[in-house]
Amino acid sequence: MLMENRIQRIERHLTRGRAWAMLAVIAVISVVMAVALRNVRVDYDFEKFFPNDDPELDRYMAFRERFGHDNDFLLFGIERAEGVFDRTLLTKVDTLAARIERLPRVIKVLSPTRMSEPIITPLGVFETPYLRYWNDTLIPIDSARIRGDRECGNSSSPRMRKRC
Repeated sequence: MLMENRIQRIERHLTRGRAWAMLAVIAVISVVMAVALRNVRVDYDFEKFFPNDDPELDRYMAFRERFGHDNDFLLFGIERAEGVFDRTLLTKVDTLAARIERLPRVIKVLSPTRMSEPIITPLGVFETPYLRYWNDTLIPIDSARIRGDRECGNSSSPRMRKRC
C-alpha cells in the first residue's frame, strides 16, 4: 500500500508541462556546458597532475632526474606538391632516416620507408613493409592502402587526407 501511494504521487508529477520544463532545463545546461568547453585546453605538463607536496610527485621527479624525460623527440615532415608517393623522394627520405639513425644519442627513427605492418594469418604473424618504395609497381598499391587506412585516408580533415 505504501509503495502504491508513493508511485501514485510520482505519477501525479509526471505531466506534459513538467516534461517540457525539464527538457528546457537540460537544454540550457547543455548550452552552458558547450560554451564552457571552448576554454578546455590540453596540458601535457605531467607535474601539474600532482599537488606540490605529494610524495608521488617527489618519486616521479627523482625518476625523471635519473632517467631523463620521456618526451624527447623530433618530428620531421616532408611535403611535395605532386604527392609524397614518389620513388625518388621516398629513397631520399629513407637515406635521411638512415643518416639520422647514425647520429649519436639517437635511439630510434621511425619512417614510413622503414616501418612494417603485421599480417595475421593462420600460420602466424608476418611482418611486411608498410611502404615498398623501391618498386614502382608496388608504390600505387601501398599508397592506396595507406590512403584507405583509418588513421590517414578516412580522416575528417581534408588537409590530412591531402597530405597522406
